[in-house]
Amino acid sequence: MSRVEELADRHDGAMPPSARPFFSLIPLEEILGEIMQTGSASKRVRQVYERLVSRLGGELHLLLNTGLDEVRSVAGDVLALALARMRSGEVCKEPGYDGRFGRVRVFRDNEEGLLFSGSLLDAPLKRTRRRAAPAGKAPAEKAGAGELKMSPVQQEIAACHEGRLVVRAGPGTGKTRTLVERARSLLAAGQSPVLAVTFTVKAADEIRERLGRDERVEVSTFHALAARILRESGVVFRIADEDMLEETALRWGLGGDGSFVRDLLLRLSTGRTLEPEQSFLMETLQAEGYYTFEGMIREAIRLVGSGRFTPVWEHVMVDEFQDINPVQYEFLKALTPRVKSLMVIGDPNQAIYGFRGSNPASFDDFLRDHPDARCLDLTQTYRFSSSIAAGSNAFIGREAVVSRRAGAPITVVRTSSGPEFMAREIESLAGGLSHRTAGRARADYPLSEIAVIVRTRQQARPVMEALARASIPFDTAYAKPLASLPGVRERLALLELKGWQTLVRGVGERTAVKAAISGQADSAAARRLKEADRLLTSLDGPVLERLRLLEESSLFKLPVLKSDHVLYRYAQMFGDDTDGFVRFLSLSNDQDALAEEKVRVITAHAAKGLEFGCVFIPGISSGMYPMEGCPEDEERNLFYVAMTRAVDRLYLVCSNGGPAPFLSRIPRECCEYREDARRERKEQLLLF
Repeated sequence: MSRVEELADRHDGAMPPSARPFFSLIPLEEILGEIMQTGSASKRVRQVYERLVSRLGGELHLLLNTGLDEVRSVAGDVLALALARMRSGEVCKEPGYDGRFGRVRVFRDNEEGLLFSGSLLDAPLKRTRRRAAPAGKAPAEKAGAGELKMSPVQQEIAACHEGRLVVRAGPGTGKTRTLVERARSLLAAGQSPVLAVTFTVKAADEIRERLGRDERVEVSTFHALAARILRESGVVFRIADEDMLEETALRWGLGGDGSFVRDLLLRLSTGRTLEPEQSFLMETLQAEGYYTFEGMIREAIRLVGSGRFTPVWEHVMVDEFQDINPVQYEFLKALTPRVKSLMVIGDPNQAIYGFRGSNPASFDDFLRDHPDARCLDLTQTYRFSSSIAAGSNAFIGREAVVSRRAGAPITVVRTSSGPEFMAREIESLAGGLSHRTAGRARADYPLSEIAVIVRTRQQARPVMEALARASIPFDTAYAKPLASLPGVRERLALLELKGWQTLVRGVGERTAVKAAISGQADSAAARRLKEADRLLTSLDGPVLERLRLLEESSLFKLPVLKSDHVLYRYAQMFGDDTDGFVRFLSLSNDQDALAEEKVRVITAHAAKGLEFGCVFIPGISSGMYPMEGCPEDEERNLFYVAMTRAVDRLYLVCSNGGPAPFLSRIPRECCEYREDARRERKEQLLLF
């Protein structure tokens, strides 16, 4: 299939002018069967289906048009969430193979315990009973299948409505669910307004969605919250992102290797004194209305302190607290001196953003500032098996999580060629994508459930080359802002009228500079520039319509984006709010664009917050893990994050004979060992 896509002469999503619009839907009975954990043709599903259709209208109307609030009031949060995901295309696609049909699902396996504990038509959802396990064996559980009810510790956290609370929660222990349930408990007790702060737009949107977008709870990132405070205080601003800072520094002769900007951003996030050149750059940009992300937070702190903005929240919760930097912590203190309750939740062992100023000591700082705070630990993981739990606990030297689920041991592979080994193994795991692997195909995972987590982008290159040689589709994400991605960056430049001249077809850098300086260019280029200028200044209406007009004009050199690209989904969400759309993309990571049936090749930093059925971690050797010259405690945390992204299978791939310091920390009883010294050889399939 990847070869077909390579040879295609039209981009994905291209449609002839006469084509009629269409919608991608999942039959209501299949959605109900998934929620109720039973067959879509069962009597139970049919009864619920008929009641829903009688109360909410016909099936097509319900799937396409019925308001989610109406669905929620009649059928509950779970069905409303399922319909919202289906309508936005946020579904799990498992391709078919060898005569077996593929599946389209709304929920992942690990969301059983988190989402299916609600109700449907006022009746509680019940887990389908499983056959009892033989004596002496633990019952098998699906990945991530947790208890239907909250654990006693989670219940205690949810019931805590006063004072300061510190929650240390390991990977997969239900941090998000605990935060959501505490917010619901506060609302049920009449305690509002509530503020929940997290570090990524994706996490904020997930919390918002689970809470039914209740207006009594504001869910935001630190940067989006600071931007809101600036807007409501009358401050007109634009965001100076890292790319803009580097371009400006290069023009000013302040270094072109990025070190000046990296040092500037670190000083801004940690509150350290700026160098004279850095101070001058910041003052110049702010005079023109530009703020860095941390600059927005500093300005928000000033506005709160001066009384121009008054916080109104009675209860504040902060997710992923280990990622907070000193400036964000000062922001938190400025917002919360008089709140009834303040909860921080996170995992000190997942503090991996030291280069941005974050520090696992943030928990110690909080306890020093609030010595009367209650401390609770979440340790029951619903994500991975006992083998991965035991191995990761031993690696960090602390019993951070426990798992009740048995699973395959961690696979340690020594090989002379890691990328080729991983390509062969992925082919086998995905069901055999070529004739060479047909004999050993297992079809354990769809491609989107397989990830290769690398330490650096340079390490990713040979992996991607090996996957390409094997015709295995793959995608990448490096935790960069969506606004910086090719195709997105150019469209935003046109919407913002910023540096758009070189995007006009037939206009190069030299022509654009000549036109800017003298107002003159060759006649053909001048005509195109004038035509493009007229179009850009006349754009009006919804963001999605503006993008369509820009693309259909054929005036601009725009990389092709697939029709289901996340950019268009967000454009539809923002309606006419172009400024909000641009700011949102500047704050969103490229992880959000990973939505296709492809293997993920991502850095350990970008993998934070994600999970996959099968994970490969290559290059486990001295100099890579730990990275030479980097703090070992942060390198330890980074490797721990990579290990704990795996739900079922974890491969640690290292070179033959090379030292692997991190590997020695993992007990042998948690692992199985494989040697892979051979090279790929051609296999002749038997014809008879």
